[in-house]
Formats: sequence, C-alpha cells, structure tokens
Amino acid sequence: MLKYLRTTFSAAVLLLWTVDAMAAFCLPKYYYRCVGDHATDIYATDPDIPTAITNAVCPNTVITITHEKPNVLTGVALEINGKSNLTLIGLPPGANCNSAPPTCDPDVGCNGGGGPLPPQVALYGTNAASVLYIHGNSSVTLESLQLYGGGNTTYGGGIHFTGTGSLTLIETTIYDNNATYGGGIQFNGSGGFATLTLGAGTLINSNGATSDGGGIHINGTSRLFVLKPYTYIFNNTAVGHGGGIEVVGPARADIASPGLNGAPVVDFNKAAYGGGISIDADQAGLQGGDIAKVRVFSVDSNNPVQISNNTASHTGGGIYLKPYDGSTIRFALFCASDFRIDHNIAQEGSAIYADEDYDSIAGDFIGGSVRLNADLDNECSTPEPIQDLGGVACAAGATCNTISGNVAEDSSNQPTAGSAILAQTNADLQANRFVMRDNHGAHAIRSFGPDPNTGLARISNCLIADNTLTAEMIRIEDDGNGEGGTTIDGCTIVNNGNQGAPVIYSAHALTLTRSIIDELSINTLNYVGPGGGLNVSNVLATDISTLPSAAGIDQGQPLYVDAAHFDYHLQPTSTGIDFAPANGGQDLDGNPRDVNLSGVPGNPTPRDIGAYERQNRFQCGTSDSIFCNGYEYSW
Repeated sequence: MLKYLRTTFSAAVLLLWTVDAMAAFCLPKYYYRCVGDHATDIYATDPDIPTAITNAVCPNTVITITHEKPNVLTGVALEINGKSNLTLIGLPPGANCNSAPPTCDPDVGCNGGGGPLPPQVALYGTNAASVLYIHGNSSVTLESLQLYGGGNTTYGGGIHFTGTGSLTLIETTIYDNNATYGGGIQFNGSGGFATLTLGAGTLINSNGATSDGGGIHINGTSRLFVLKPYTYIFNNTAVGHGGGIEVVGPARADIASPGLNGAPVVDFNKAAYGGGISIDADQAGLQGGDIAKVRVFSVDSNNPVQISNNTASHTGGGIYLKPYDGSTIRFALFCASDFRIDHNIAQEGSAIYADEDYDSIAGDFIGGSVRLNADLDNECSTPEPIQDLGGVACAAGATCNTISGNVAEDSSNQPTAGSAILAQTNADLQANRFVMRDNHGAHAIRSFGPDPNTGLARISNCLIADNTLTAEMIRIEDDGNGEGGTTIDGCTIVNNGNQGAPVIYSAHALTLTRSIIDELSINTLNYVGPGGGLNVSNVLATDISTLPSAAGIDQGQPLYVDAAHFDYHLQPTSTGIDFAPANGGQDLDGNPRDVNLSGVPGNPTPRDIGAYERQNRFQCGTSDSIFCNGYEYSW
C-alpha cells in the first residue's frame, strides 16, 4: 500500500505539523511520524510508540519505528482506540527517521516479494497484557514487525482486537504469546463488522491458549482472510479447541494461502479438539451465531492449500466442527475445494471430525456439515464465490484433493479404533472428487447417519486405496433416525488392508452405483438397513455374494494402468470401461464423464465405472499418473 512513499517520505517528514494543527486541519493525505532518538536523529518526532500513537490524530497516519532507542521496544503494552487507517512500520537496523520505509504490499510482502524478509523491529511485551490492544472503530496495518512476549491475559496475548474496522498484517510475526483465548491473536467483531487479513509474509507461531485458539481465535461479526503467499500458522497449542485457528460463529474464515515455501499454511499445531482448525457454532462466555463457516480452497494452482501435520489429543486432528443447540440451532460448516488434509493425528477423526449436539426442540441430534468439492444448497458459495477471492483449480500434476497419511492414535502413540473422517449423528457429509490414501485407523469414513435435511450422505468420484485399516472402509451406523440414506457413486475402493471386515457396513438405506470394489478375500457389503432400502447397480466387485442379484453387477477385477505404482486408472481393455449408462458429471480428475471409448467391443454404454473416466485409448499410460489430468471446480 506504500509503494509511492519511498520518494516522498523525506520531504513529507520535514513538513510535519504540530499535533494541534493536525487535529484542526486534517486533509485527505498521508501524515508521517517516526519513533526515534531526537538527540541523534533530528527527524524523530516521538520518543516512544505510545506517544506516536497518541499524536497520530489524523486519519492515514504512518508511524515508522527505528532501532535508535531499544528500551522503548521492550515491556510494550500498546493501545489503539478509534484510529482510522493507522499504519505501523518497522525500519531495518541502521535506518533513521529520514529513511524511506520498506515498500509493502499485502499480495507480495515488502520490497517486491520473493518470500518474507526477516521482520525489522521486535516489540517485546510485558507478559502481563496483550502486546497490542485495538478497540473502537479502528483500521490498523502492521508491517515488518514482531510482536512477542505478551500474555497472562484473557484475550489475545499478541494482539487483542475488539470493535469494528480492520487489522491487516504484512510480513509481521506474532510469536511466543499466550492468553486464555487467542494466544497469538484474539479478534472480536463487536458492535459491527470487522476483518482480519493476513497479508504475505505473516507468521503466527509458537503461541499458546489455556482455552481455545492457540494461534488465532476469531469470533463475533468477523471475517478472517488467509489468502496470500508466505503465510504460516504453525506450532501453536490450545488446551481446548483450535490449535492453529478457532472460528466461533458468526465469525467466518477463508483460508487459501499456499503456505511458506512448500510448508502447509496450517501446520504442526496441537489442541484437544481441532489440532489445525476448530469450527465452533458457540462457546461458553462468547456470543454464538447462526453459523460458523470455514472455507478452504486454493489460490495457487501448483501449490494447493494444506491443513497438515496437526494433532488433536481427542478428536479432529486436522478439522473439528461443533454445532450448538441453544435458543436457536447454530450450525458449523466446513467447505473444502482443491485442498490437502494430510498427515494429521487424533484418536478419532484424524483428518476431519464433525461433532453433534442435541436439538431439544426436535428431540434429535444435529451434526456438523462437511462439504468436499460439493455443495447441494450453495452454502459454500456465500457471501461470494471463492473465485472472487482468487480461487483456482489445481493444475495438472499437482497433488490435490487428498485426505492422506492421517493416523488414528492416542497421546501415547498407540493405535485407536478411530476413522480418518468421522461424521457424528445427523452430520451432513457431501464428499466428491477426493482421494484417501495411506490413512491408518479402523475406518476411512464412519458416519452415524445422514442429516435428514439434506436427505442423502453423498460420497462420489472417490479413490479409497492403500489405507491400513482394521475394520470396514466405510461404516454407516444407525443413529435412530429413519430418514435419509447414503449414496456411494463412481468410487474405486482397492488394496486396503484390514482384518476381514466387509468393505461397507450400512444400517441406513444405501445406494451403491457405478463403482469398483476390489478387495480380495473379504465381503463387499454388510447391509442391515431397512427392507427395500438397498439399491445396487453397475458395480464390479471381487465379491458379489453379499450384493443383490441384478443385471450390471459383475464379479472380477479390473485391469489398472499400473497398480504396482498406485495408478488405478483403467486400461482401455479393462472391465469397467463403457460399463454403465450416461449420467453426466466429472470424474476424480475433473474430466467429463460418459466418454464412449472407441474400439471397445460389446460395450454400447458410454460411462466408465470407478473413480476415473478414460478419455481416450492412450490417456495416462505411465506409472504413478494418478494426478495426470488435474482437477476442476464443483462449487
């Protein structure tokens, strides 16, 4: 935002007005103040940061901070109240108040991008308060700063924001702070709307919360934007919810940064619930809203957004959702498109855990809503489509839409009977075009019954392969609600080690269509749902004894391109090519369905079954080509 300041800064400093004059005659321009040692720097206007903030009586004031008086940078507990467009910038060592500040832009960072520069000025807190407290109607930008050593406070060890307006961080690090809520940042939109924007080069790390939100805790009428490169939320801890980020409704968050030099944007955080991110429709002591929403998507087609390497000591290693029943039902919603949720750990729901709450009005449970590349009622497209925020599809060759390497284990590193995805009673699970590989636990997916409001739990265009499991790969249990059912369509389930349990267990109505179930020596299905509730068609399985007798159900194994190297695309001569009637849509690669492959004798129907639709006789002919065609949007 300050690209044009470099050439005008020195002249502008010489024209500084007095505080009284500025208050009386503020004009629509930038004003400049500088914290320095006036004894050695004639351009210094203020001896310390609190004085500079007090003297910043005009909107659009820029305060630069030198290293000239190190003592004014320690024991800091700053307060900003009702300041409009106030910017604080750290200058590099050796700079004085006549030096031009770095040119910083939220899109690329400072001095033209290329990765984050070391933050220039460190503000060390008192360990008895927030380093920075912002309230009232304030719009504040921090550039090239470190805030650390704040804590032993209820809200926001590094930064406590409550009120309206905005806070933007650019190449600023918030680390080694602690609080009850929001060890790094507590952000509360109170009395109106407020936005928190993490610009390029922002690091939120090594903060702790004795309750919730180790890195960031956001609540009230707020939005969090984490969209820019070189952004890293890592190594934060919370005793309760949200090691990296805790979002409490009606707050919402959009997370899409490619992270820092290949490292996931939300990485190596820990909590009891939601090691990476917790989405909580309500919280004791804080005002809840109708919905708490987090959208995860990508803005760099070659480097998808990642929520990875996080740990929950209880549930939700990567993502945790909690709805709430109070005076009104409040929902927790997680939307993901072109994403990676990999290598997270929890006792249950190692990747994603959608919790439940009891609906006292209806006399039943409500569950969280998980939507992966799917959105039946367009909730994931509000308040604006993700494309309006820079959302893009993954490029061909990018590892994308994966839920892989997640592990169900306890705090003693002992395996548990947990699942990679667990959807509690009446959760809304819509999952399309996703890959589950190398997860360890009892199940890949476990649900306690579908949300009756959506009618169907939908699992489609998926690959569930090469996981180490001890029970059914997909288990749908009876939650006591007779409504709804589950659909599994266009999936390939292959080469998952387990201990002899059937591939699928369902105590609800089940529709299984256009899929490949290739699991030798175990049964395909254990259906104990309602009579007349089982519909199976166009399925190729190694076991059909547990499936109903009907046309279009074949026993056997397909021919894969290179199963030894985990490529489960079908060869052009394989069973499963042109196997089913046309039905439209896209396959796991984002390619169109219903491509009638020329030269395949005896197959008049155009649709391939399983996760992939072969586009021609020569497509994806090399080993390990599972991502050879890239992905596209579905919402």
